Amino acid sequence: MTFYSDNLYVNTYSKEFNYKYRGFEAGLLDKRYYERLYSPFAGKTDLSGVAIKHKRSEFYLLYDPVVSPGYFYSGEHLKLALAANKSSDGKNVFLLSNDQRGAGEGIRADIAYEGSLLSIGSTIGFFNELGFRYAFRGGIRKNGFDVNYVRGVFPGEGRVYEEYVSVAYKSKYLDVLYTLGRGSEPIKVATWRERYSRERIILKYSKGGLVLDQRGEFRKTGKLSFSSTISLYYSKWMIICKNLDVFYFSYRTKYFSIRIGTDSSWVFKLSIERKSLRFSFSFSSKNEATCYLTYRF
Repeated sequence: MTFYSDNLYVNTYSKEFNYKYRGFEAGLLDKRYYERLYSPFAGKTDLSGVAIKHKRSEFYLLYDPVVSPGYFYSGEHLKLALAANKSSDGKNVFLLSNDQRGAGEGIRADIAYEGSLLSIGSTIGFFNELGFRYAFRGGIRKNGFDVNYVRGVFPGEGRVYEEYVSVAYKSKYLDVLYTLGRGSEPIKVATWRERYSRERIILKYSKGGLVLDQRGEFRKTGKLSFSSTISLYYSKWMIICKNLDVFYFSYRTKYFSIRIGTDSSWVFKLSIERKSLRFSFSFSSKNEATCYLTYRF
């Protein structure tokens, strides 16, 4: 179930909530610049805690991913973030370097200059068990192009790399995204501990378009995974090809959607909305059924 208003959001399924009142915010802190303190390569980490904003400054106390009091300043071009991490258990995985075990006890900081064309910055930290660590990044934005490069050794959350590249281009008819992440020292000669790549191309015209999306990942455990998706859509209709093997045909409206696959799978979803209440129900060929209730008050 989900309940939300202008100031409150509660999701009982994901056990997330967010409360805002003037400059005060508690719960899930979404789309924060200082996420890069914990993921300087990809810049995506779920943060939860309490934050108080005052003009260009923000004081916060995180409890996830680790207990951390901190400070953030956002100037016209200058960004500055600080956090003091308390001790944490880290990731309980055998084939990990210390730098990949997440938020160790210590101090983290990030400073960056972000202009209309050029951005440059660094995430640095000093940790009791690791000593000094840093990751340097730079980026260029021009005429729809957005190119970013990050390199360094820094303990973080999620995927942890030593080198990360992203290239993006957006226009009225074309979106292109390419990312490549290279992991830390190899377990064996000529093998990376982790490597991740993604390529996505979107062609858009009027109500239709074509999406080409593929991802590949080599994990530290030796597992190699790859997926590709080709999607052709027009208005409410879509044809999807998964891994050049299975086709899915789908139709979607505001209140109803159905997807049927050549592998004999199917998913049916129905939504009913009345004033502030929205009820969603879905069931599939896997004999799975879900109900979702959203109420705005």
